[in-house]
Amino acid sequence: MAVNRQVSDVMIGDTLVEDVHSALGGTIFKKGKVITERDIEVLKAFQIINVTVQPAGQKEKKSSHDQETPEQVETKKDVALQKEFYQLSEHIQKAFLQVKGGNNIPLLEIRKVFEPFVQKVLSQPDLVIRLTPLVQDAKYDVHHAIIVGLMAVLLAKWSRMPQKEYMQVAFAGLFHDIGKLRVHPRIVEKKGTLTVDEFEEMKTHTVNGYHIINGTTGLNEGVALAALQHHERMDGSGYPLSLREEKIHPYSRIVAILEIYHAMISKRSYKKALSPFEVADHLLKENFGKLDMKLVYTFIEGLMPLFQDYYVQLSNGEVGKIVFINKSSPTRPMVQIDERFINLVDQPQYKIDKVLI
Repeated sequence: MAVNRQVSDVMIGDTLVEDVHSALGGTIFKKGKVITERDIEVLKAFQIINVTVQPAGQKEKKSSHDQETPEQVETKKDVALQKEFYQLSEHIQKAFLQVKGGNNIPLLEIRKVFEPFVQKVLSQPDLVIRLTPLVQDAKYDVHHAIIVGLMAVLLAKWSRMPQKEYMQVAFAGLFHDIGKLRVHPRIVEKKGTLTVDEFEEMKTHTVNGYHIINGTTGLNEGVALAALQHHERMDGSGYPLSLREEKIHPYSRIVAILEIYHAMISKRSYKKALSPFEVADHLLKENFGKLDMKLVYTFIEGLMPLFQDYYVQLSNGEVGKIVFINKSSPTRPMVQIDERFINLVDQPQYKIDKVLI
């Protein structure tokens, strides 16, 4: 039986029985859409007060000719993705605990669960976007490692690296911070600013990671060097060896970009998440000369189109849908708000504060 609910009371899995319109008459969601967590955020952003839904678990009688709506299919995919991601996280967490206990990396076990996810992301790149809201603060380190690994293989593909290197690059991302397992938990888990001495100890995770990975059967030297060098910078300002440009391994350059990107888009207990568009601009402007800028451009040109059709909240509070990504300015897309279009290239006073994922 259909019920009218306040948006704050809508449950994931409820099905809309009427179209939902914005204050200006634009259609936000069509009848038949199964509500996801992201959809609730969109409804709140549009300041929708009430919607009429078929409550989750209450199924309408269907004839033999009825089929699932595209929205219902997508909801099932989201639920399946969440389950797979958390199962993968549990496997990786257990493997990391073995390493923390002094054992070698159980690579065969890790590859068995990680490689299928890598292949899935290669065929469906937008999955790296859909994983963003699944990251949990309490399990951030392992979630961060997995997502950096998955994004790394995409950047390897976008930069036309040989396909035979894809899994090695994915492992470089997955294991880039593994050396933190040898750093005192008090320092790794500290929420505030590290003291000088604490930061010096934290920096040892790069060397620790190299020694943990180096010589592991099935991992090439680039994976070990990514752990060692992912905090190096092209201008020599990084650590632990102040390397410059060509002395920094390609895997390290990839991981350096992605670990910054994912850290900045992630919400933590001590900081808010920045939108992917803000972070992309940060990579272009604030890290110019420090990161491999050719790879930064390749990453942004590959990533930004994946946000096509996503709802976003602008800095003036308005909510709209990304309808066009300009290749020459991928961080400044065109956003549709009801029947109005805002081209952020021509409207520099606006920025995207939040992607409603």
